[in-house]
Amino acid sequence: GVRRGTHVLKALAAGATACSFGKAFLFSLGAGGQQGVEKLLQNMHDEIRRNMILMGCKSIKDLDASKIIYGVNTLENAQINQISYATSKKYLDPLGKTLAGAVILENNLREHCSSNVLIVDNAYLAFAKLTHHFKKQQSQLSSQEIQLNIDN
Repeated sequence: GVRRGTHVLKALAAGATACSFGKAFLFSLGAGGQQGVEKLLQNMHDEIRRNMILMGCKSIKDLDASKIIYGVNTLENAQINQISYATSKKYLDPLGKTLAGAVILENNLREHCSSNVLIVDNAYLAFAKLTHHFKKQQSQLSSQEIQLNIDN
């Protein structure tokens, strides 16, 4: 179910024309009455707005399936709906050519990437943590469907 602003954005990017989050309203109403519902609406608005800015979207119309990351892959093999990472300047060539929808980088590599980037202090650690998010989804696939390639 839809419980967060990011869930709303994901549904809209996947093609939904509307979303409902009834449970959240009921829980907010039960816990805080009218003020609880008002706080929920404010939080949803703030989360949607913040994440749209982070996604580079100025309008709901800018959302599309290309904004959804479905998996991880190497810089060379990543597609528009996948995320990858680079840790040093030895990856400048594939970094400049990657089709990845987003790349995890340390700040010293930012200027070499034209894709969406996530700037972190430790790209290895961030990518390792991120792969756990996709592990559950990938474990449900057959071994032929899994394309997880981590470049060391």
